[in-house]
Amino acid sequence: MRRLVFAAIVLGSAGAAACQLFFDTDVLVANQDGGTSSSDGGSGSDAEPGGEDAAQPVDSGASAADAEIFDAAVNAPFFADDFARANGTAVGNGWIEKNDEAFELSQQTALKRGSTVRYRDNLVYRADTQPADVEVSVVFSLLPPQTTPPGSPQVHARIQPATVGTANTLDSYRVYVSEDSTTAATIARQRGSAYSVRLTEFTFPSAPLVPPGVFRLRLRVQGTNPVAIAAWMERKNGSGGFDIVGQAAIVDGSSSHLTLPGFVGFSGDTSSDRRYAYSRFEAALLK
Repeated sequence: MRRLVFAAIVLGSAGAAACQLFFDTDVLVANQDGGTSSSDGGSGSDAEPGGEDAAQPVDSGASAADAEIFDAAVNAPFFADDFARANGTAVGNGWIEKNDEAFELSQQTALKRGSTVRYRDNLVYRADTQPADVEVSVVFSLLPPQTTPPGSPQVHARIQPATVGTANTLDSYRVYVSEDSTTAATIARQRGSAYSVRLTEFTFPSAPLVPPGVFRLRLRVQGTNPVAIAAWMERKNGSGGFDIVGQAAIVDGSSSHLTLPGFVGFSGDTSSDRRYAYSRFEAALLK
């Protein structure tokens, strides 16, 4: 149904000696893979009308997060869904679809379909719990014969109940595959009906998003003042597990940061018709 980075800071990653540096000069972000970016750099299928995506707002007050956000202990998932249900236009299983055109169940996946509205309205979310400190993840497959970037696989946390039902409006934290890219993802804060504010971007050039491939996108949100946020891109290995190919952490101390608990969910951009499909979603509380 439809319902309407200041000084360099060394950042360690869990189980590794890798580091990540963030600077506030000219809003330049350097990540552990050596990539740099001064804008979102995209004007692809998730671009806002008028090309706002090419000039996506960047929160220059965001700062590198303490390594603790990477190391935080996580409980077993309080919710998981592998979409193992009969094919159909409804996602089912208690999910609320803000736009019922965006996803359908196909071969035990939530398949992204083309739609006529933004990611704010393509949201699929859970309203049965409102966690604050949480990790959410989606496993997604890239579907041949896709020969272009997959679009915008993404996962959301702290989705605010007060605005989620309003058309073209959304308050949440999200991590998404950056537009027109197969090697970059963005952590962002979404407020209202404007395009989300980029907090940081990270790259994974050693594992580009090309089919066939199975990846996992994880988002972790913790605390209130400030809010610590971390995200990972992982690729499925030959043993059935997942290897980290890119990651970043950031602190959101803006007056617009999201402090209240909220829903969890996933979304996608306007097009990406049959370019990717979600095969598992999980949400777990941080200890």
